[in-house]
Amino acid sequence: MTDIKEALKLAGDNGVRVRVNPGNIDLLNKLLEGYDNHCMVTTLDAQRGDLVVWSTSDTKHGVIKVLKEMPFFVKFCPENDSLQ
Repeated sequence: MTDIKEALKLAGDNGVRVRVNPGNIDLLNKLLEGYDNHCMVTTLDAQRGDLVVWSTSDTKHGVIKVLKEMPFFVKFCPENDSLQ
């Protein structure tokens, strides 16, 4: 089985790493589900609110736009950020 660090390497530019308030993880997931087949969310650390939002190269720009419009703060983390 591939660990999350390996998965991030394999995904290349298609994973958007973000941090949200842990209480907003479920809401973020539900709101993104409304954009059927545009992305999926993987929780890296639920206690800290660290997530990866997976998209394709065709949908990534739109996914980032949606994340910026969430009704709560979404911190975008650089690819080299360890999220620590």
